[in-house]
Amino acid sequence: MGGQCSSAQIHVATGPLGPIGYEGERNEEGEAHGEGREVFKNGSVYTGQYADGKMHGRGKFLYKDGSVYEGEFENDL
Repeated sequence: MGGQCSSAQIHVATGPLGPIGYEGERNEEGEAHGEGREVFKNGSVYTGQYADGKMHGRGKFLYKDGSVYEGEFENDL
């Protein structure tokens, strides 16, 4: 997986839940890679590790209803 990480920056794009904001490290292709934070249109927030644009590694997902999952993620799951 992936290459080197660049410095943190904010990027707005369209994802499966609508417009999102991402702040964190990126690989050479500009994908989320390393540590980062993503805010989804529905109010959910993920903070943790990314690999090649996907939630991958240790992270915390805060759902809009206030429930939390904290643990391992693999390929966005």
